Amino acid sequence: MTAFLRSRSLLATASIVTLLLTVPSSAQAKKKATVGPDMTLIEAGRGKKTPLRYTYKKGARTTWKVRVESNMKLSGRSMPVPQVLFESDLNVVAVDSKGTATCKFALSEAKIEALGNVPAKTLEGINAKLAPLKKVTGKATFDSRGRLVSYKRDPNKAVSEKGQLALLLASFDQQFRQATVPLPKDPVGKGARWKVTHKVVSNDITLNQENVYSLLERDGRKGTHTLAITIRQSAPAQVVKLPGVPPNMETRLLSADGEGKSKVTIMPDRVGAHGTSSVELALAIEMKMGKQSGKAALKLNTKVALLAGIKSAPKKKK
Repeated sequence: MTAFLRSRSLLATASIVTLLLTVPSSAQAKKKATVGPDMTLIEAGRGKKTPLRYTYKKGARTTWKVRVESNMKLSGRSMPVPQVLFESDLNVVAVDSKGTATCKFALSEAKIEALGNVPAKTLEGINAKLAPLKKVTGKATFDSRGRLVSYKRDPNKAVSEKGQLALLLASFDQQFRQATVPLPKDPVGKGARWKVTHKVVSNDITLNQENVYSLLERDGRKGTHTLAITIRQSAPAQVVKLPGVPPNMETRLLSADGEGKSKVTIMPDRVGAHGTSSVELALAIEMKMGKQSGKAALKLNTKVALLAGIKSAPKKKK
Protein backbone atom coordinates (compact mmCIF):
# COMPACT_ATOMS: atom_id res chain seq x y z
CA MET A 1 0.00 0.00 0.00
CA THR A 2 1.45 3.39 -0.98
CA ALA A 3 2.00 6.10 1.62
CA PHE A 4 -0.71 8.21 -0.04
CA LEU A 5 -3.26 5.42 0.10
CA ARG A 6 -2.16 4.52 3.62
CA SER A 7 -2.93 8.04 4.81
CA ARG A 8 -6.38 7.80 3.23
CA SER A 9 -6.94 4.40 4.83
CA LEU A 10 -6.40 5.93 8.26
CA LEU A 11 -9.12 8.49 7.54
CA ALA A 12 -11.46 5.80 6.25
CA THR A 13 -10.74 3.57 9.22
CA ALA A 14 -11.33 6.39 11.72
CA SER A 15 -14.68 7.09 10.08
CA ILE A 16 -15.69 3.43 10.21
CA VAL A 17 -14.62 3.19 13.85
CA THR A 18 -16.75 6.20 14.79
CA LEU A 19 -19.80 4.71 13.10
CA LEU A 20 -19.36 1.17 14.43
CA LEU A 21 -18.55 1.86 18.08
CA THR A 22 -20.20 -0.93 19.99
CA VAL A 23 -23.33 -0.35 22.03
CA PRO A 24 -25.24 -2.98 24.04
CA SER A 25 -28.75 -2.19 22.91
CA SER A 26 -31.63 -3.28 20.76
CA ALA A 27 -33.37 -0.53 18.84
CA GLN A 28 -32.50 0.72 15.39
CA ALA A 29 -30.11 3.68 15.10
CA LYS A 30 -32.33 5.70 12.84
CA LYS A 31 -33.88 9.06 13.59
CA LYS A 32 -37.23 7.28 13.49
CA ALA A 33 -37.61 3.72 14.66
CA THR A 34 -40.32 1.14 15.08
CA VAL A 35 -40.78 -1.46 17.79
CA GLY A 36 -39.62 -4.83 16.60
CA PRO A 37 -36.11 -6.21 17.20
CA ASP A 38 -36.35 -10.02 17.34
CA MET A 39 -36.52 -11.20 20.95
CA THR A 40 -36.47 -14.79 22.22
CA LEU A 41 -36.84 -15.93 25.83
CA ILE A 42 -34.12 -18.51 26.51
CA GLU A 43 -34.85 -19.25 30.17
CA ALA A 44 -37.62 -17.93 32.43
CA GLY A 45 -35.48 -17.97 35.58
CA ARG A 46 -36.25 -19.29 39.02
CA GLY A 47 -38.63 -18.49 41.85
CA LYS A 48 -41.75 -16.39 41.47
CA LYS A 49 -42.18 -15.15 37.91
CA THR A 50 -43.91 -11.89 37.04
CA PRO A 51 -43.74 -9.52 34.05
CA LEU A 52 -40.68 -7.26 34.04
CA ARG A 53 -41.71 -3.76 33.00
CA TYR A 54 -40.66 -0.13 33.12
CA THR A 55 -42.95 2.01 35.25
CA TYR A 56 -42.00 5.42 33.89
CA LYS A 57 -43.02 8.42 35.98
CA LYS A 58 -43.78 11.78 34.47
CA GLY A 59 -41.26 14.34 35.73
CA ALA A 60 -38.44 11.78 36.24
CA ARG A 61 -35.22 13.51 35.14
CA THR A 62 -31.83 11.92 34.66
CA THR A 63 -28.38 13.28 33.88
CA TRP A 64 -26.88 10.65 31.61
CA LYS A 65 -23.20 10.46 30.69
CA VAL A 66 -21.63 8.21 28.07
CA ARG A 67 -17.85 7.88 27.95
CA VAL A 68 -16.34 5.95 25.03
CA GLU A 69 -12.69 4.86 25.25
CA SER A 70 -11.05 2.88 22.45
CA ASN A 71 -7.70 1.40 21.51
CA MET A 72 -7.07 0.58 17.86
CA LYS A 73 -4.46 -1.34 15.92
CA LEU A 74 -4.30 -1.04 12.14
CA SER A 75 -2.32 -3.90 10.58
CA GLY A 76 -0.53 -4.30 13.93
CA ARG A 77 0.25 -0.61 14.32
CA SER A 78 -1.30 1.31 17.22
CA MET A 79 -3.36 4.28 16.09
CA PRO A 80 -4.94 7.10 18.13
CA VAL A 81 -8.71 7.03 18.54
CA PRO A 82 -10.72 9.90 20.04
CA GLN A 83 -11.91 9.33 23.61
CA VAL A 84 -15.40 10.82 23.54
CA LEU A 85 -17.74 12.08 26.26
CA PHE A 86 -21.45 12.77 25.80
CA GLU A 87 -23.67 14.19 28.53
CA SER A 88 -27.39 14.74 28.19
CA ASP A 89 -30.44 15.56 30.26
CA LEU A 90 -33.31 13.08 29.92
CA ASN A 91 -36.78 14.19 31.01
CA VAL A 92 -39.91 12.02 30.99
CA VAL A 93 -42.59 14.51 29.91
CA ALA A 94 -45.55 12.18 29.39
CA VAL A 95 -46.70 8.61 30.10
CA ASP A 96 -49.79 7.19 28.38
CA SER A 97 -52.30 4.61 29.65
CA LYS A 98 -50.23 1.75 28.21
CA GLY A 99 -47.11 2.86 30.07
CA THR A 100 -45.37 4.28 26.99
CA ALA A 101 -43.14 7.23 27.89
CA THR A 102 -42.25 10.30 25.88
CA CYS A 103 -38.81 11.57 26.80
CA LYS A 104 -37.20 14.86 25.83
CA PHE A 105 -33.42 14.93 25.63
CA ALA A 106 -30.92 17.77 25.47
CA LEU A 107 -27.23 17.22 24.76
CA SER A 108 -25.36 19.39 27.26
CA GLU A 109 -21.81 18.15 26.57
CA ALA A 110 -20.02 16.58 23.63
CA LYS A 111 -16.26 16.63 23.61
CA ILE A 112 -13.11 14.71 22.80
CA GLU A 113 -11.32 14.13 26.10
CA ALA A 114 -8.16 12.67 24.59
CA LEU A 115 -6.67 11.82 21.20
CA GLY A 116 -3.33 10.05 21.42
CA ASN A 117 -0.56 12.56 22.13
CA VAL A 118 -2.53 15.58 20.93
CA PRO A 119 -1.79 18.50 23.33
CA ALA A 120 -4.58 19.79 25.57
CA LYS A 121 -4.45 23.20 23.85
CA THR A 122 -5.09 21.59 20.48
CA LEU A 123 -7.98 19.59 21.92
CA GLU A 124 -9.49 22.83 23.18
CA GLY A 125 -9.53 24.12 19.62
CA ILE A 126 -11.08 20.91 18.33
CA ASN A 127 -13.76 20.91 21.02
CA ALA A 128 -14.58 24.55 20.32
CA LYS A 129 -15.68 23.43 16.86
CA LEU A 130 -17.94 20.83 18.48
CA ALA A 131 -19.79 23.47 20.52
CA PRO A 132 -22.88 23.41 18.24
CA LEU A 133 -23.54 19.83 19.39
CA LYS A 134 -24.43 21.18 22.83
CA LYS A 135 -27.57 22.64 21.25
CA VAL A 136 -28.88 19.27 20.07
CA THR A 137 -32.34 18.44 21.43
CA GLY A 138 -35.01 15.95 20.53
CA LYS A 139 -37.70 13.57 21.61
CA ALA A 140 -37.90 9.79 21.97
CA THR A 141 -40.66 7.37 22.90
CA PHE A 142 -40.15 4.08 24.76
CA ASP A 143 -42.76 1.44 25.52
CA SER A 144 -43.12 -0.28 28.89
CA ARG A 145 -40.73 -3.02 27.77
CA GLY A 146 -37.98 -0.50 27.03
CA ARG A 147 -38.25 -0.76 23.26
CA LEU A 148 -37.64 2.36 21.21
CA VAL A 149 -40.87 3.38 19.46
CA SER A 150 -39.67 6.64 17.93
CA TYR A 151 -36.62 8.91 17.98
CA LYS A 152 -36.23 12.30 16.37
CA ARG A 153 -33.77 15.13 16.76
CA ASP A 154 -35.14 18.67 16.54
CA PRO A 155 -34.13 20.70 13.46
CA ASN A 156 -31.03 22.75 14.21
CA LYS A 157 -29.35 24.90 11.56
CA ALA A 158 -26.27 25.31 13.77
CA VAL A 159 -25.50 21.59 13.59
CA SER A 160 -24.16 20.33 10.27
CA GLU A 161 -25.30 16.93 9.02
CA LYS A 162 -21.99 16.52 7.19
CA GLY A 163 -18.33 16.11 8.14
CA GLN A 164 -16.94 15.37 11.60
CA LEU A 165 -19.94 16.84 13.42
CA ALA A 166 -22.13 14.36 11.57
CA LEU A 167 -19.88 11.49 12.67
CA LEU A 168 -20.15 12.45 16.33
CA LEU A 169 -23.85 13.05 15.97
CA ALA A 170 -24.25 9.57 14.49
CA SER A 171 -22.30 8.19 17.44
CA PHE A 172 -24.62 10.01 19.87
CA ASP A 173 -27.66 8.62 18.03
CA GLN A 174 -26.31 5.11 18.54
CA GLN A 175 -25.31 5.68 22.15
CA PHE A 176 -28.80 6.98 22.93
CA ARG A 177 -30.06 3.47 22.14
CA GLN A 178 -28.52 2.44 25.47
CA ALA A 179 -30.95 4.59 27.41
CA THR A 180 -33.11 1.53 28.08
CA VAL A 181 -32.72 -2.26 28.12
CA PRO A 182 -35.34 -4.29 26.19
CA LEU A 183 -37.38 -6.55 28.46
CA PRO A 184 -39.13 -9.86 27.61
CA LYS A 185 -42.87 -10.18 27.13
CA ASP A 186 -43.25 -13.29 29.31
CA PRO A 187 -43.12 -13.35 33.14
CA VAL A 188 -39.60 -13.99 34.44
CA GLY A 189 -37.70 -14.52 37.66
CA LYS A 190 -34.13 -14.02 38.80
CA GLY A 191 -31.69 -15.73 36.44
CA ALA A 192 -33.90 -15.28 33.37
CA ARG A 193 -32.15 -15.04 30.02
CA TRP A 194 -33.36 -13.62 26.71
CA LYS A 195 -31.81 -12.95 23.31
CA VAL A 196 -32.28 -9.89 21.12
CA THR A 197 -31.10 -9.77 17.51
CA HIS A 198 -31.31 -6.69 15.35
CA LYS A 199 -29.75 -4.82 12.49
CA VAL A 200 -28.18 -1.40 12.92
CA VAL A 201 -27.98 0.87 9.88
CA SER A 202 -25.89 4.02 10.29
CA ASN A 203 -24.63 6.17 7.41
CA ASP A 204 -25.20 3.25 5.01
CA ILE A 205 -23.15 0.84 7.15
CA THR A 206 -25.08 -2.29 8.14
CA LEU A 207 -24.14 -4.11 11.33
CA ASN A 208 -25.81 -7.24 12.74
CA GLN A 209 -25.89 -7.56 16.52
CA GLU A 210 -26.98 -10.26 18.95
CA ASN A 211 -27.26 -9.59 22.68
CA VAL A 212 -28.05 -12.15 25.38
CA TYR A 213 -29.39 -10.61 28.59
CA SER A 214 -29.18 -12.32 31.99
CA LEU A 215 -31.20 -10.99 34.94
CA LEU A 216 -28.70 -11.03 37.82
CA GLU A 217 -30.78 -9.12 40.35
CA ARG A 218 -34.40 -8.14 40.34
CA ASP A 219 -36.01 -5.49 42.53
CA GLY A 220 -32.73 -4.69 44.21
CA ARG A 221 -31.78 -1.52 46.04
CA LYS A 222 -34.39 1.18 45.35
CA GLY A 223 -36.21 -1.16 42.97
CA THR A 224 -33.39 -1.39 40.42
CA HIS A 225 -32.68 -4.37 38.14
CA THR A 226 -29.15 -5.52 37.27
CA LEU A 227 -28.32 -7.41 34.09
CA ALA A 228 -25.30 -9.01 32.42
CA ILE A 229 -25.12 -8.84 28.63
CA THR A 230 -23.04 -10.82 26.14
CA ILE A 231 -22.58 -9.12 22.78
CA ARG A 232 -21.85 -10.51 19.32
CA GLN A 233 -21.48 -8.42 16.19
CA SER A 234 -20.92 -9.10 12.50
CA ALA A 235 -21.19 -7.25 9.21
CA PRO A 236 -21.49 -8.46 5.63
CA ALA A 237 -19.10 -7.26 2.94
CA GLN A 238 -20.28 -3.86 1.74
CA VAL A 239 -19.20 -0.64 0.07
CA VAL A 240 -19.28 2.25 2.54
CA LYS A 241 -19.54 5.96 1.82
CA LEU A 242 -17.62 7.95 4.39
CA PRO A 243 -17.41 11.70 5.01
CA GLY A 244 -14.01 13.25 4.36
CA VAL A 245 -12.84 10.49 2.02
CA PRO A 246 -12.07 11.50 -1.63
CA PRO A 247 -15.08 10.78 -3.89
CA ASN A 248 -12.93 8.76 -6.32
CA MET A 249 -11.79 6.42 -3.54
CA GLU A 250 -13.81 3.26 -3.01
CA THR A 251 -13.82 1.89 0.53
CA ARG A 252 -15.12 -1.61 1.22
CA LEU A 253 -15.79 -3.14 4.60
CA LEU A 254 -14.87 -6.77 3.89
CA SER A 255 -15.91 -8.13 7.28
CA ALA A 256 -16.54 -7.20 10.90
CA ASP A 257 -16.65 -9.62 13.82
CA GLY A 258 -16.88 -8.66 17.45
CA GLU A 259 -17.80 -9.93 20.88
CA GLY A 260 -17.93 -8.48 24.35
CA LYS A 261 -19.77 -8.19 27.61
CA SER A 262 -21.63 -5.60 29.61
CA LYS A 263 -23.21 -5.13 33.01
CA VAL A 264 -25.93 -2.54 33.52
CA THR A 265 -28.42 -1.41 36.13
CA ILE A 266 -31.75 0.11 35.19
CA MET A 267 -34.14 2.28 37.20
CA PRO A 268 -37.63 1.22 36.05
CA ASP A 269 -39.24 4.63 36.65
CA ARG A 270 -36.93 6.57 34.35
CA VAL A 271 -34.91 6.54 31.14
CA GLY A 272 -31.16 6.13 31.68
CA ALA A 273 -29.12 2.95 32.26
CA HIS A 274 -25.97 2.79 34.42
CA GLY A 275 -23.08 0.40 33.74
CA THR A 276 -20.12 -0.55 31.57
CA SER A 277 -19.38 -2.56 28.45
CA SER A 278 -16.23 -3.89 26.83
CA VAL A 279 -16.05 -5.15 23.25
CA GLU A 280 -13.32 -6.33 20.87
CA LEU A 281 -14.08 -5.80 17.20
CA ALA A 282 -12.00 -7.06 14.27
CA LEU A 283 -12.51 -5.49 10.84
CA ALA A 284 -11.02 -6.00 7.39
CA ILE A 285 -11.18 -3.08 4.96
CA GLU A 286 -10.10 -2.50 1.38
CA MET A 287 -9.39 0.81 -0.35
CA LYS A 288 -9.18 1.45 -4.08
CA MET A 289 -8.23 4.67 -5.85
CA GLY A 290 -7.59 4.39 -9.57
CA LYS A 291 -5.04 1.64 -10.09
CA GLN A 292 -3.95 1.71 -6.45
CA SER A 293 -5.48 -0.65 -3.91
CA GLY A 294 -4.71 -1.98 -0.48
CA LYS A 295 -6.14 -3.96 2.41
CA ALA A 296 -5.87 -3.41 6.14
CA ALA A 297 -6.76 -5.41 9.25
CA LEU A 298 -8.16 -3.53 12.20
CA LYS A 299 -8.57 -4.53 15.83
CA LEU A 300 -10.60 -2.23 18.06
CA ASN A 301 -11.07 -2.55 21.81
CA THR A 302 -13.83 -0.32 23.09
CA LYS A 303 -15.00 0.43 26.61
CA VAL A 304 -18.24 2.31 27.17
CA ALA A 305 -19.18 3.69 30.58
CA LEU A 306 -22.78 4.69 31.23
CA LEU A 307 -23.24 7.01 34.20
CA ALA A 308 -26.84 7.75 35.14
CA GLY A 309 -27.51 10.26 37.90
CA ILE A 310 -30.91 11.21 39.28
CA LYS A 311 -31.39 14.89 38.54
CA SER A 312 -34.86 15.10 40.09
CA ALA A 313 -37.54 12.67 41.14
CA PRO A 314 -41.20 12.88 40.19
CA LYS A 315 -43.33 14.85 42.60
CA LYS A 316 -45.45 12.64 44.81
CA LYS A 317 -49.16 13.27 44.76
CA LYS A 318 -50.57 14.36 48.10
